[in-house]
Amino acid sequence: DENKVISTLSIGNLKKLGIILAFVHNPELVILDEPTTGLDIMMQKVFFELLQEEKQKGTTIFYSTHNLNEITKVCDKVAIIKEGKLLSTETVDDIFKKSIHYVTITSEDVLKIEKDIKENIIYKDENTLKFKSTMDFNKLIKILSKYDINNILIENASLEDIFLKYYN
Repeated sequence: DENKVISTLSIGNLKKLGIILAFVHNPELVILDEPTTGLDIMMQKVFFELLQEEKQKGTTIFYSTHNLNEITKVCDKVAIIKEGKLLSTETVDDIFKKSIHYVTITSEDVLKIEKDIKENIIYKDENTLKFKSTMDFNKLIKILSKYDINNILIENASLEDIFLKYYN
């Protein structure tokens, strides 16, 4: 409704209007702060598609969010800021490569492996060991190759885990 007063719009519609106004003049730089708050899932999808189009055009987008899953959808680089100080700037790929991994091993040699890896143990029973690791994969495999391993699962940490690593 063209005659509707802006202050009477819902949060979602206000957000949509703000996004339209941010991009309508084809800016070279856009700064977005928590842009998906108030958007339903379908509008978020459209919004992320719009951001991809803008990136293809060469638009620089500064994207501030506490929803860390969004970062992997839209960002090429991540800057971690704590108390106004820049702690790190890295590509999303690099931040995951250098991050924490969760390793779960099933083996008869759990006690020996635990002593050898010297990592942060999350869970242990007689045949299973789960630990948090920042160790290089090659080094980890070299250590584990000395033992009879029945099963191994290596999971990447979530972006939230990585973020908390910088804040601790």
